[in-house]
Amino acid sequence: MERYFTEIISITHNYFKKNKAKKIFWGLPPSPLIRNIILYLKKYFTIVGTQHGGKYFIMEDDIIHRDSDYIFCDEFYSYGLSKSFNKKKFAPNTKIINTGCFKDKYITNKLSKNSKKNSLNNILFIPAGLNLLTNPTPETNQTTRFSLQKEICQSLDKVRSEEVQKYVKVMPQTYYGKFNLNYEHLESNPIYLELQNYKSIKVNQDSIIKAFQKINPKIIIFDYISTPFYELINSDSEIIVFLDKYNYPKKDVLISLKKRVHIVNSVKEMNFFINKILNSKISKNVNQEFYNLFFKSKINQSKIFKNA
Repeated sequence: MERYFTEIISITHNYFKKNKAKKIFWGLPPSPLIRNIILYLKKYFTIVGTQHGGKYFIMEDDIIHRDSDYIFCDEFYSYGLSKSFNKKKFAPNTKIINTGCFKDKYITNKLSKNSKKNSLNNILFIPAGLNLLTNPTPETNQTTRFSLQKEICQSLDKVRSEEVQKYVKVMPQTYYGKFNLNYEHLESNPIYLELQNYKSIKVNQDSIIKAFQKINPKIIIFDYISTPFYELINSDSEIIVFLDKYNYPKKDVLISLKKRVHIVNSVKEMNFFINKILNSKISKNVNQEFYNLFFKSKINQSKIFKNA
């Protein structure tokens, strides 16, 4: 094993050196093996990490991202930072650069093709994947989160109206017909095993953007602030989101969130807002403060990768 590891480091180092690389980018928290390689490469190259999903810098679980991302980087590109992020504590030796999301312009262009005037009375629920028991995080326990997802589906299933279609978005390539195709998806998304019980809910397994374009939902429901939440925050849909009381947004983030989304603590509250929205008695879909601060692209990407 030691010989294998030494050879991997040597091959990797020589590859980057041969190609005259100055910066090495990665977009996911590295595995234990890759972490050790990165720590070695930091002696010779600038290591750059990029935010690859939701929650970074805006929630109370900074210590998780410190241990999985920040400490392995010389630089880290962020979607956006809360004013109260404690850099000295969680990223003292890492330069945090507020670039926004690199995919923002692509996503915004795709979302803009769905006109607000054509929005249907469709409801789309996008359940967030649960963390594995072998990878605990400071948040509500996964059994409780799973129970909430089932409760949301049960409630949506009871909405009986020909004018309202309900959908649950699952990860692509989860099913083949009625068969479960991808058991890795099921490991972190046990709700997928329950969906057949909700007869009036349709299942969609397109990508997030394709699902949005196809369903054109008036309402999107999130049980957690996940990556799709960020990607659809600038859509014309009304957004209902459940917040985790053990991993709450920071104060300035919460202020921005309240201007754009309908925050709920129970399925009863969710139903209240669904009725209000469907009857055109409430709307928050025009506010862009959260999007501008915590997702919108803020820098010329060509300059970033010029010297990589």
